Amino acid sequence: MIFAALGVPETWRVFQQEVRFYVINGDSYTEVSTGRAVSLLDSAVLTKFLTVGLNEGGRKAAPGFRTWVSENPTGD
Repeated sequence: MIFAALGVPETWRVFQQEVRFYVINGDSYTEVSTGRAVSLLDSAVLTKFLTVGLNEGGRKAAPGFRTWVSENPTGD
């Protein structure tokens, strides 16, 4: 993968409307549920808001996401 050759530590991908996080592990990537870049987010939470955004629009998803962030400052 080109990103691994460049040393990119983490990638986020959307596959079948599901967000997946991958972290570099040697010369390839390993899927993880919680990313390193924004540790309070996990793939399930991000997928939830992506789905709302796709189905109802960003104006519906954004306020809910902001509320979630304010209620979960450490990802608990």
